[in-house]
Amino acid sequence: MISDTNTELYDRQIRLFGFETQKKILRFKVEIYSNGNELISGEIAKNFILLGSTCILDENSRNSLIKVWEDYNEENKNEGDALKICVDRKDLEADYYICSKCLSYDNKICNICLSGNDNTRMDINNDKDSINTIVQQLLLGGIFVQEMVKKINNEEYKSKYILEYK
Repeated sequence: MISDTNTELYDRQIRLFGFETQKKILRFKVEIYSNGNELISGEIAKNFILLGSTCILDENSRNSLIKVWEDYNEENKNEGDALKICVDRKDLEADYYICSKCLSYDNKICNICLSGNDNTRMDINNDKDSINTIVQQLLLGGIFVQEMVKKINNEEYKSKYILEYK
């Protein structure tokens, strides 16, 4: 059940996605495991938090639960769906793998991530290309969350995606 406070807080989302989808998002558990890429994983965490997800597990926070909402109910933390995401990692089983080298996500490990050295993290420099890299990685994180909301809402969604740029 969504409280009156949450109904008011998420009014716009309820109108966009529907009441049932918002209930699922409020119970949705997100686990993010990253090989140091805080841009993509941070964007994903931020967007799920803004959507109302109250159970975020972030490896960069020492695999601890991030308390997002004051009235989060520990008893309900295992209700609903869960999503395990690996950003620039291939050593864990996950629902989705996100690659910052080729700016893609897939439910299989990216071939670019499989080749070459184990550390697939991109180094950010202070030149023009690095600004584009930052924007592209943030955009990929946003697109990923958008597609996962479609999945939660039982709509057609992209299970894999490559951000093409010129």
